[in-house]
Amino acid sequence: MVTLNFLCLDSLTLDAITAEVMRQSAKHGPKAILAPDGTKTDDERFNDLIEEIGEVARARTYDEGDTDKLVKELIQVAAIAAAWAQVVDKRSN
Repeated sequence: MVTLNFLCLDSLTLDAITAEVMRQSAKHGPKAILAPDGTKTDDERFNDLIEEIGEVARARTYDEGDTDKLVKELIQVAAIAAAWAQVVDKRSN
């Protein structure tokens, strides 16, 4: 496990990330980022992450900029990144 040497995220943010992972798992089933049977590849996880980063960029534009939308998209990026990190960590142990 990686030890991070900076201030921790607040519980509301961590809860939102966890809820988003659960939402994605319910929506995508065996193709969810945390799918236990390994049906999702790292390439697919990377594509999911890039897609969400693109949505962050779109949420930041002047014609679509919206703080609530930006926060939602950032939580989705964090959920995918955290879930992917967990998958990689468990795979290496």
